[in-house]
Amino acid sequence: MKADDLKIYGMACAACAKAVENAAERFLTNGRYAMEKFIENQWEDCCEGTDGERKSHRPEHVTQALVKRLNKIEGQIRGIRGMIERGTYCDDVLIQIAAVQSAMDSVSKLLLESHMRTCIVDRIQKGDPTVVEEFLKTIHKMMR
Repeated sequence: MKADDLKIYGMACAACAKAVENAAERFLTNGRYAMEKFIENQWEDCCEGTDGERKSHRPEHVTQALVKRLNKIEGQIRGIRGMIERGTYCDDVLIQIAAVQSAMDSVSKLLLESHMRTCIVDRIQKGDPTVVEEFLKTIHKMMR
């Protein structure tokens, strides 16, 4: 079974399809049902969903930490809007904006660390050579 043949099973990305192709050899002795079950499970964990949108492999506790931080930032931004509407002195508003930017940097660092430990490592282990170039482009955009 080749990676191109796996499109009939709904495999969304080349890396996940390649991982299934590599694992196919192990399932030949267990029959077609075992292979179909494996593909079904792999598809659920595929880095791309059925709609073609890539999915993260980040742990739930990281997702919760990110959402918690973003909720705080959202509150800070609403506060800044209120400060502007009330005519608060510009220096005070700018200090709050700097605090929000620092908080967003913290979110970026946490997400970047999680991305490296999960998504990138997983794609490299699946034999996807494009992940390094993609990651370098992301870092370049973040450093602008």
